[in-house]
Amino acid sequence: MGNRKQQKSVTLPSFWDKYHSLDKQLRQSAKTAYHLWRKNPSHPSLHFKCINKEENI
Repeated sequence: MGNRKQQKSVTLPSFWDKYHSLDKQLRQSAKTAYHLWRKNPSHPSLHFKCINKEENI
């Protein structure tokens, strides 16, 4: 893994409300993407956008 810095993962209660309202297939897809992100945040199949340039989020 080298010197790669582990990214933080924080959720709000409102996230879990929305997550649990998804159907089972979408929840599984989100879970798979999360695990992939934890393993390799730069994986080409992940499509994230910057939401706060000042904090590099």
